[in-house]
Amino acid sequence: MFDNYVEVHQAAHNTLAELDETVPETKKVMDFLASITDPRLSNARDLILGDTQKLQDFKDCKHYLKTLVYNKTTHEKYERQITGLQQMCNPGKGKDSKGKDGKLKRAGGKDGDVSSWQYSKAEWLKLTLNSDLKSRS
Repeated sequence: MFDNYVEVHQAAHNTLAELDETVPETKKVMDFLASITDPRLSNARDLILGDTQKLQDFKDCKHYLKTLVYNKTTHEKYERQITGLQQMCNPGKGKDSKGKDGKLKRAGGKDGDVSSWQYSKAEWLKLTLNSDLKSRS
């Protein structure tokens, strides 16, 4: 999607150049940045506005943002944190949540054990690969 946005701007610049309409590089960059509304890119926009090299060179600006978008997208795919929870407990308001027998009290006054776990990236990938293989069999 971001690549399409870049292509539209680049095509417009190419068309204007063919028509001998020169557009200052700073105007190209400012117009390009004006339509970027994704809050995840607001820091990048601020950086470009404060960096005269990127502000005065559309190619540098678009290259920086394309690299950033690609890296953020790739990073978000692998940043998955998986946590499991078997039972929810109601620890009470400031009171000890354990009964006389040492078990945690759940909502409704029933006893229950609570266990939670977290998978590392490697463990998650193994689980995902194993489930993919099982579903294909």
